[in-house]
Amino acid sequence: MDKSTRARLALLLAFAGLGVLVGVPAGAQAPAPPAPVPPEPTAATVNAAVITLPEVTEPLADEFAGLQLKRLIDRELVRQEAEQLGVTVTDQDVADYVTRIGAEGPMVLAAGRAGLSVDAYEHELRHEALLEALFEGFREKHLLRAAKAHFDAAGGSIGTGPRVHVYEIVCTDIKQAYLALERIKGGEPFLIVASELSIRNSESGGDAGWLHPDDYHLSADLARMAVGEIGGPILQGEEYFVIYKAEFVADRPAEFEEVKSELMAEMATKPTMQFDAHDYLELLARRAQIRVTYQPLAYLNQYYSELEHIRVLVDGRELSLPNPPFRAKSGQTLIPIKPVLQQLDAALTWNAEQMTLTVQRKENAIRITAGSQKATVGVQNPVEIDMGLAAELREGMLFAPPRPVIEAVGGAVDWDAVRNALLIFSPESLEETDDDPEAEG
Repeated sequence: MDKSTRARLALLLAFAGLGVLVGVPAGAQAPAPPAPVPPEPTAATVNAAVITLPEVTEPLADEFAGLQLKRLIDRELVRQEAEQLGVTVTDQDVADYVTRIGAEGPMVLAAGRAGLSVDAYEHELRHEALLEALFEGFREKHLLRAAKAHFDAAGGSIGTGPRVHVYEIVCTDIKQAYLALERIKGGEPFLIVASELSIRNSESGGDAGWLHPDDYHLSADLARMAVGEIGGPILQGEEYFVIYKAEFVADRPAEFEEVKSELMAEMATKPTMQFDAHDYLELLARRAQIRVTYQPLAYLNQYYSELEHIRVLVDGRELSLPNPPFRAKSGQTLIPIKPVLQQLDAALTWNAEQMTLTVQRKENAIRITAGSQKATVGVQNPVEIDMGLAAELREGMLFAPPRPVIEAVGGAVDWDAVRNALLIFSPESLEETDDDPEAEG
């Protein structure tokens, strides 16, 4: 090894010995080697596999935070509505709800299946039971309002059909029944005898009310009797009946209470009544003022804003309208005439000079003028009608109240208050309903 080689080797060794000190002030110690990275906290083990805590927590913000916030909003909507209406659920109500949904069994198993603690699961069940109580109560009131509106619109044309007014005395002893009959034939008022001897309806003097003849449990015996006649004793089961056929009418205008149940059942079949608890929650959200202030979840504001939009469905198919309907200050809805009426195959003619739109479909027609509340209906002998609200021209599109326009061309309109939707039915769909043998039940 020559001198130059030995010199270079000595220099390399010197640098190797000082290398850890390069850039370190005199007297300072070399940094310690990096500490080993601790293992991630374990959330669960499945056989030999490990699920770490970050695997559980990191996706929450992206995948579940919005869902959880909406659930909390829904719960608050339900809580506020229940508080306002004074609706509560008892432990028994919750137990009955659990039975109805088929979630009976050990609570720890049911909670585990839902991925919740027992306390959290019980809290969820109470919320669901409260939501069900609110929803059922709302639906009942909604049906009742619809039935009453239908009854009032009928203007007394709803009849009861044949009705008979019946009084009866019910006894378990045939001697008592014959005693009742003898006292009545002796001149005592039926009501007095019934109040003393009948085991049922004694408070009302045996008054069984107005009934359809076929609905009375002794209909065959009643049919053989004349009005004003008293019959019996008649044995049915272990009881004896003395009956009085007080009045009979072939038909008469019905009182609302007499047909309420039938009308509510009829209203329940309508499209506007086909809604569930999810639709009810959206109705509560639409009525409330909701604003998501946490920026990563602000996208939910678009959902709550969308709930305010008025949907338009023609024969069940939702329209996508570039110019959506809007509500006037009066609360009435106005629709864009052209795109909606085109869905009913109507011909439209716009007179720019007179600012008038003529809509014609077969033999039906209506002429609407911007700024006017009046419209002209008909072709051969046109008549003027009041639309209830003036037509408006917005962004080159004429808007008007939907009902007079749709009905003028032979269609029909209904309002779905739960889903905030206008339901429009073409003349053809109405004809199909009329021709459907099942449509009348």
